[in-house]
Amino acid sequence: MISQQSTLTDGVILLRCLEQGDTQSHLAGEDADQVRWASGGTSTAETVARWIAENRREWLTGGPRRNFGVFDAETDELAGNAEAHLALDGLAAGEVNLSYVTFPTHRGRGIATRTVISSSAAGCPKLSGAWSRTQRSRSNSAAADWEYFGSARR
Repeated sequence: MISQQSTLTDGVILLRCLEQGDTQSHLAGEDADQVRWASGGTSTAETVARWIAENRREWLTGGPRRNFGVFDAETDELAGNAEAHLALDGLAAGEVNLSYVTFPTHRGRGIATRTVISSSAAGCPKLSGAWSRTQRSRSNSAAADWEYFGSARR
């Protein structure tokens, strides 16, 4: 299993567990679409710090969530995040839910696609294999990279 200190890169993006030092970058990247579709409310430094700590605990304890910060590999700028949930209600046996966010300044550059491919190759040993189905949210036409992938076979 990949630890919270591990990183994975394809040379364009880099995936790693978020750290407390990423809090302000995460806040700066949040927009109305992210609030609506992913976080469920406008974040504060306190809520982001708590969320990062929870994600790090999940990695350390082998919990069912694997959250990655998605960084521009060249600039080390936070471009979004992705989360694989290995035990979410409604998933069939052997499926994993993968959700992700691409920040507005990084949309339209293929980062979301790279995130999905890298995530499935990466950190969640249970996330490799063929995609069983894909569900994309098209209700948000303003954000081309804002898509949700339903489940992947593990």
